[in-house]
Amino acid sequence: AVRRLLGEIFPIETRVGEPTHFTYYVRPTIRSGDSSFDGVEISTPSRVLSVDSLRMDGIDQVGFSWNAHGDGLGFEVLLPRKLEPTDSGALVEVVFNTLVLREVGTVFEGKIFDTSKPNEVRQRVTPGNAADEIESDVLTVTTPLSESLVFSPRISPNPFTPNGDGVNDVVNISYKLLRLTAAVPVSIQIFDLSGRLVKRVYSGDDPLGEYSHRWNGTDGSNNLVPPGLYLYRIVVDVQSGRETNSGILSVAY
Repeated sequence: AVRRLLGEIFPIETRVGEPTHFTYYVRPTIRSGDSSFDGVEISTPSRVLSVDSLRMDGIDQVGFSWNAHGDGLGFEVLLPRKLEPTDSGALVEVVFNTLVLREVGTVFEGKIFDTSKPNEVRQRVTPGNAADEIESDVLTVTTPLSESLVFSPRISPNPFTPNGDGVNDVVNISYKLLRLTAAVPVSIQIFDLSGRLVKRVYSGDDPLGEYSHRWNGTDGSNNLVPPGLYLYRIVVDVQSGRETNSGILSVAY
């Protein structure tokens, strides 16, 4: 194993639920005879959007590749070559883009591995002073608390036209669930402006994460609704009570 692995992470303008650029720093100490590495694994709280660059001692590396984990929570970066004892102390920087959804503190756990030894246990990165210019020494990103559990609901397209022509026939209701430690009941309902329930779009138990559900413009009997304005309502039930997030969407023909 590599003798020592110090790592820290630095976010740029971190905001809960919004895409954020991160730089993950790893500084290895490699002795002669150590089993080195050519891969870095980083856990993330949600799907990684991109890995923008890989640097070693400030020099951009070409020929690297990356793969997202199957569950979407993390990714692997494959270095152009295996590091050697002469690379001991070199600062490895992985620049990537993802969302921060947990509001108390998100841990970006890191591991290194040797692709030629797939059955070998991966070595963990230890929080520490990897880059002197970064004042953190940690692998945790803390973000400000907000009162809402439902973050950034989006309705797209709005208005939508469920006329069967294959263009804008459904509306996507997307949102992010924050500050949850376990799955909770979530429901999405559509009402007309008189308050009458038109359609139950979704009902289920969901943990923290990003979600999107579709409404095709039909009512509870699967008949198309008349054109006009409708109210969507996202309801989250937790032990402390019920949170409701609502807004207007438009149906046109």
